[in-house]
Amino acid sequence: RFCQETNVPSTSDNNNNTQPNSPDSLARTRAARMARLRKENEEEERRLAVLDRVHETNRRKEEQEKHDTHRAKTQILRNVDFSSIQGLDEEEQMKKLLGFAGGFGSTKGQAVSDNHHSAANGAAAKNKARKYRQYMNRKGGFNRPLDKMN
Repeated sequence: RFCQETNVPSTSDNNNNTQPNSPDSLARTRAARMARLRKENEEEERRLAVLDRVHETNRRKEEQEKHDTHRAKTQILRNVDFSSIQGLDEEEQMKKLLGFAGGFGSTKGQAVSDNHHSAANGAAAKNKARKYRQYMNRKGGFNRPLDKMN
């Protein structure tokens, strides 16, 4: 038979004159317990190392994606041929660099069709003042209907 905890032969089955609490049996059970704990610790370290590698690869992928999106955003400015903007004034150069085809227009004084047909109807939104009703600490107690709102 084996002890469940230590997987060491039980000392009760031995017919020799060793006692269950003898220094030899305690040393064997300690050694077996330490070997089991070392094995569990090594397995835990292996699992953590695998998780660390997975997290590191995910972090690198995220950094690469950030770098790629930043490169794609800055690529827009690099596609402009700088010889084509050399003779232009500063405003025209800015328009070309930022990708504006037309000018910087305004709708001031012009009728915008969206405002006349959308939910806004071209008017400013005015918020009504909130009306509050008192639920607690009312004269007359709680078991009565709430006061009417004006």
